[in-house]
Amino acid sequence: MTDAPTFSIVIPTFARSALLRRCLDGMTRLEATAFLFEVIVVDDAGPVPLDSLIASYADRLALSLIRQSRAGPAAARNAGVALARGRFLAFIDDDCVTTIR
Repeated sequence: MTDAPTFSIVIPTFARSALLRRCLDGMTRLEATAFLFEVIVVDDAGPVPLDSLIASYADRLALSLIRQSRAGPAAARNAGVALARGRFLAFIDDDCVTTIR
């Protein structure tokens, strides 16, 4: 994505790759043609690397992955904000699924 997104959606996660996959699946179903969005996943030092999971969405989402030392969800959100390029910020947890259309 070359244009700056309208929204940056930050997802903190820790050791819940199955839930994160479900959350990202929901993001792929967003009918967001009126605006651009990016998704920033912040791995809070989970025991399983998320690189391959994130890579599996490369063709469907503008998606970034940050890995940080275990610092908790608030610090993970802040790390995501530091990378965000959108005009607006949105936060969702890895155990949530969006159904917004």
